[in-house]
Amino acid sequence: MQDPEFKYAYVINNDIDFEPYTVDRLVSFVEAHPEYVILSGLNTRDFNKQAGQVGEDCCDFAAFLITKTCIDKVGLFDENFVGAYFEDNDYHERVKRAGLKSCVVCDVGHYHHGSRTLKEGWTTEERSILSLNYEKNKAYFKQKWGFLPK
Repeated sequence: MQDPEFKYAYVINNDIDFEPYTVDRLVSFVEAHPEYVILSGLNTRDFNKQAGQVGEDCCDFAAFLITKTCIDKVGLFDENFVGAYFEDNDYHERVKRAGLKSCVVCDVGHYHHGSRTLKEGWTTEERSILSLNYEKNKAYFKQKWGFLPK
């Protein structure tokens, strides 16, 4: 990330619906609270928004804002994870071990349809490959960290 103007990236799955001004509100939050280097809004499919609340030491990796500070200190995603699954858990573990903070801003919402991309339009063979990749990624995560995420 050599661009001197780069401060944030917003990474999203392709099955997200946003509330108005989601990104603006997350940027405003992180500028007021620079101790958080990776953050997300709340998935309103599963939770009700809570004004003024912050969920500490967590992040919804379906749609998240990541700061240049985080990327500079933690790096990019581990490319040994193939396709989907466990790459987000790995990144969050790396953030925690680097002594950095993450959060969910509970009054900023988005709706994650959840695995829509993986459920629609896949052949039986593609689903088999996805299942194999899931198992490979799970084993790699466990070998790397000695536990499986909850």
